[in-house]
Amino acid sequence: MLETPVVEGGYAAEGSPVLRLADLRTLWVEAQLYVSDLPFLNQTKEALVELPAYPGRVLHGK
Repeated sequence: MLETPVVEGGYAAEGSPVLRLADLRTLWVEAQLYVSDLPFLNQTKEALVELPAYPGRVLHGK
């Protein structure tokens, strides 16, 4: 359990944990895209995600 619960619209201090994932087999990533990029997206395309927490590591998904 996290020390301080985080609620929608709340703030967390830099570097403090805000969640703990128990199962990493399925994750959802929300991203902001330009409307002009929408024609290039569909459910069969592979997604590559890079996170600041894991520099140099690329996560693959669809």
